Amino acid sequence: MLGCEHIDLYCDWDATEPNHGADPTRPKNMVDLAKVVVDNGCEFGLGADGDGDRIGAVDENGEFVYPESINRSVSQ
Repeated sequence: MLGCEHIDLYCDWDATEPNHGADPTRPKNMVDLAKVVVDNGCEFGLGADGDGDRIGAVDENGEFVYPESINRSVSQ
């Protein structure tokens, strides 16, 4: 759909949240994604909560990008 390669993480719904909390706006919930991005040489990683109303991102170095920065970049 995006015209690029992607790696899925934790896409099966599980209300017990066995991997970590579902809030991608909290850096501690993006640690696994950051590792995958770095280990695979990805350009960035995006995370979303279960209903898609929150997103978070990490850059190519696995550094957390705060949602406010994403919103600012998209709106410019």
